[in-house]
Amino acid sequence: MKALMKKVRFGFFIFIILSVLITYLSVYLPLRNELENATLENFKLLSQTKYQSFNYIVEKSVQGAKSVSSRSAIRDKISEYQNHLISFDELKKFTQTKYKDGVMMLDGLVFAERIVANTVVAEYGEKNDVFAIKDIVADSNVHYDFRQSDNFFFMQVYSPIAVSGELLGYDLIVYDLTKEIEALTESNIGLSIYDKKQTEAFLSEQTTSPVQGSGDYFETLIDISSLVPINDEYYLHINIPRRDFFSKINSISLYSMGGFILSLLMLYVIIIILIMKNTEKLLDSIGRSRDNYKNITNYDTLTGAYTRLFLDRWLSEERNGIQKEDKYYTVIMIDVNSFKEINDDYGHDTGDQVLKSIVKTVKSKIREHDFIVRYGGDEFIVVLADADENVSEAILKRVTDELLNMETYAFKIALSYGVKSFKKSEDFSHAIIEADQRMYMMKKNKKLVGNQ
Repeated sequence: MKALMKKVRFGFFIFIILSVLITYLSVYLPLRNELENATLENFKLLSQTKYQSFNYIVEKSVQGAKSVSSRSAIRDKISEYQNHLISFDELKKFTQTKYKDGVMMLDGLVFAERIVANTVVAEYGEKNDVFAIKDIVADSNVHYDFRQSDNFFFMQVYSPIAVSGELLGYDLIVYDLTKEIEALTESNIGLSIYDKKQTEAFLSEQTTSPVQGSGDYFETLIDISSLVPINDEYYLHINIPRRDFFSKINSISLYSMGGFILSLLMLYVIIIILIMKNTEKLLDSIGRSRDNYKNITNYDTLTGAYTRLFLDRWLSEERNGIQKEDKYYTVIMIDVNSFKEINDDYGHDTGDQVLKSIVKTVKSKIREHDFIVRYGGDEFIVVLADADENVSEAILKRVTDELLNMETYAFKIALSYGVKSFKKSEDFSHAIIEADQRMYMMKKNKKLVGNQ
């Protein structure tokens, strides 16, 4: 009897070991790997969303600086000064009040100054050495830079003032983006800006002791991070501690395996079912979250039109052979006439409503499988499938007629557009260029007619 019980205990011990080992290899590890891959994919989509939101803040700040530099009344006074029609003191007196009124409209403004002939002619706010731009290159291109001090985050923009290619001076605009950055930074997700030196240091650390690297995404023993270029000088670094990244997975794994081992004899089947259900719920949750992030990256939050990221993905699918050989497309480049004047005269909120009205009108005139993309500030691209240029022109005619007859605004909404058909995805870039040229030719002709 004792020998039999000994064999039973030994057999039971072997059974437990084999059961745990088999379950670990056939169930636990595959499920954990699937969860980790799904969570990493979710982080990639989150990084793309954070980058798009940050890039929108940067573009909005740059556009604000450019709008200040392009105000014609103050700019013309500089030309009068350079032509010796007024004195420098008269230029400063005229510029200061109007300049202040202009820059006060910018969100998050900290400091602004206008430089003409290497001399300050107008300024607003209190200058600080933290965001002083060093070695300024006075040219006709917009530059921007970032500075961090304690818990503050500043962006500084160099915006040239030019007429017909001639540089008259420039504006230095400094924004406090601290609140915007804090809004993008969640409790366990870090967001920071790296310059070239910091980026090189970060990459060198990844090459010395990486656990796993995938393109711009890195997994080390400490954290999971992504590195996305902002421009030639700066990168956006997004990271989450590894312990937080896998915390849910680790919790589920430990509790599930612990319960499995302690209750193996009585609850073996039940535990497996619970593990599967919990795993499915977590995967469903991750899948829903991933779909939400895809919607954010695919749709422009202001107008509801598709984004350029969606257009790039669509074009990539076309290149991978989704399109039929006999299928062709027509691309339409659209630009809003006098959109800057609408923003200047009626405010940016009205300008935003105009963009929404345009997208809504276009969507009502095109088919379900056609789509519209917000390509730039007030530029849109419409892609029509199996529609030649004549049909596309007719569609745009209905769109422009409806917008011109719209009584919502105190002004008429007028569009310039260019149309070009193409059959192969490789011809898309050429079609965009051709449509863009035709659009600007229409805009130019309208200006010529308006000046006669």
